[in-house]
Amino acid sequence: MWYERCDPARPVRPEFLQSKNLPFRALYWLAKDLFDPVLQDAMEPDAKELYTIRNHLEHSYLRVHEILIRKKPSATPDPWTDRLAYSVARSELNAKTIQLYRLARAGLIYLALGMHQEENKRDRAGPKGLKMPMASIVGPTGGRSESSPSAASERRAASPDPSGLFMQL
Repeated sequence: MWYERCDPARPVRPEFLQSKNLPFRALYWLAKDLFDPVLQDAMEPDAKELYTIRNHLEHSYLRVHEILIRKKPSATPDPWTDRLAYSVARSELNAKTIQLYRLARAGLIYLALGMHQEENKRDRAGPKGLKMPMASIVGPTGGRSESSPSAASERRAASPDPSGLFMQL
């Protein structure tokens, strides 16, 4: 998406280079954090291992150990060594999973902020057609928690919408 014709060997698309949308630029660099072979020494230290784990999950398999003792590589190959598996300790996998959650969260925040900035820019440019506002769907409690299950069922029975999905504001 960032490069011309979606080819990383090509330059970055000019609309991204000329954009003043900082959240989209942050999203670009966050994508680079996930693993870019060209910048592998300068980016996230664990990115290469995250890339290896993802690759093994997709193309072979990942072996998770409660306790992992790494052996030194020897000159003679061991015939009992599983060359398809990638071994990782459970605690290490948990830490990397949390790290990926944080990266995904940051990506979603950057995407939402970038889209908000683009929509504001489009709105400031002037009306060029019909705009339909989107209303949020509010649950039967209006965002409040119910004190008892019977109160919720009574409210649903009295509501013109028995499903309770739409609420008059």
